[in-house]
Amino acid sequence: MDLIKASLKKTKLIGLFVSLFILGFAGFVFWIGFSGVDTTASDFTNNFLVILGVFFGLVGGALFYVYFRPNPLVRLIQSNPMAIEKIERQEVRSLRPPYRITSINLIFHVSDGKRYPIMISVGSLDAFVGEIKKLLPKAQWK
Repeated sequence: MDLIKASLKKTKLIGLFVSLFILGFAGFVFWIGFSGVDTTASDFTNNFLVILGVFFGLVGGALFYVYFRPNPLVRLIQSNPMAIEKIERQEVRSLRPPYRITSINLIFHVSDGKRYPIMISVGSLDAFVGEIKKLLPKAQWK
């Protein structure tokens, strides 16, 4: 379970950077529109920048919430591991030759139709799969 939580922590760190960047951009755009720094801009432009800043603030806030809410996959593995029916493995490859594998996505398919993806580095894949097979012995691998 520790490797799952460590993998999710990396995902949360990426989400933190993305959401903070979007929130910072939102604050900057809002500030430009609200303070009227650009004296040549019309009222319509300033109002549009304020609305755009609020929109990006909502998007950044929603991303922050999505990445930092309690993960349902961890709760599912702890409470009802038999609900996970299938684990699908997808290789993520680089865009340039030699097209090496950069990471692995494991997608957990649950009996109610939901799917939970986890991104794993290639180096920690064997230990991660070993731990998952111990926790979910009846899950089908694809």
